[in-house]
Amino acid sequence: TLLRIRVAADAAWRTIELAHARGARARGAQVIATPWSPPAEMKSNNSLIKGSLLPAAYAGYAKYLNEFANFMAAGGAPLYAISIQNEPDISVDYESCDWTPAQMLAFCRDYAGAITATKVIAPESFQFRRVMSDPLLNDAAAAENIDIIGGHIYGAGLSPYPLAVAKGKEVWMTEHLDLSTDWAGALATAKEIHDCLATANFSAYIWWYLRRFYGP
Repeated sequence: TLLRIRVAADAAWRTIELAHARGARARGAQVIATPWSPPAEMKSNNSLIKGSLLPAAYAGYAKYLNEFANFMAAGGAPLYAISIQNEPDISVDYESCDWTPAQMLAFCRDYAGAITATKVIAPESFQFRRVMSDPLLNDAAAAENIDIIGGHIYGAGLSPYPLAVAKGKEVWMTEHLDLSTDWAGALATAKEIHDCLATANFSAYIWWYLRRFYGP
């Protein structure tokens, strides 16, 4: 019922993701989109890998995300929601962008309101680290600009989130994978899905990717 795609910076990948999204929509699924990095020219190191979003580019980045949502809608695959950043709180050697809790708060409070073409997901911590999301929920202006608290469960984070619920936000588990393809791994994944939905009370569970050698 849900497909997660990447907010691609280049036209070729956008065309591919649009085709995926249209296929999902034709089958009755909703589509969400997540950026792994802002455009390189908006970042401190002028690269799609590592670096941080320049404060001077905050307004432009909000416009960039809104324009991607408009692009998807114009192509026949409107988004249900768009994220601010994939895993902002872990440093990796592939397409990425590093955000501190203060930077995420400033962007969501002062600029995310300009994303009007779809709902907004934040902060997509790699393990639902609440140091990233509690400040967003406890700031009235930031919370007003966010619709869904998203996060991942790599190593931690599979638990209820009372503060998000109290603030009227759905909590979505927007990415996880397990490379185990034997019966033990399959059963562990089944239990994980159950625990996310029935124990942590998340409103969504997304596997990344569905069709890979380790996919269901």
